[in-house]
Amino acid sequence: MSTKSTLHIVNHQPGNCSEETSFLDGLTSGDGIILTENGVYWLTAKNFADLQPAVNNGVKVHALTSDIQARGLEHLIKTDEFFTQCDYVEFVELTTQYENVVSWS
Repeated sequence: MSTKSTLHIVNHQPGNCSEETSFLDGLTSGDGIILTENGVYWLTAKNFADLQPAVNNGVKVHALTSDIQARGLEHLIKTDEFFTQCDYVEFVELTTQYENVVSWS
């Protein structure tokens, strides 16, 4: 039985979602995460540590460049080695590449 990959859309800051534990525990290899709006705060070093186990397990992380820039986080994000920046067109394309899309807010 094959597993279905899921794109998780996250627009909340770490610690700002009652279902955050469910989100983190539900990530599986082949899944993707797109960080939007305040979700880009997950990319700062202290917060990315919570996503690191999922990344090590094959979860791909994407973030909207415009939201990173709007929050002035470019200088706080240590490396983009573990995530890919994207624009809105690429965001829409990502939604077509996964079998399921879940929004966490």
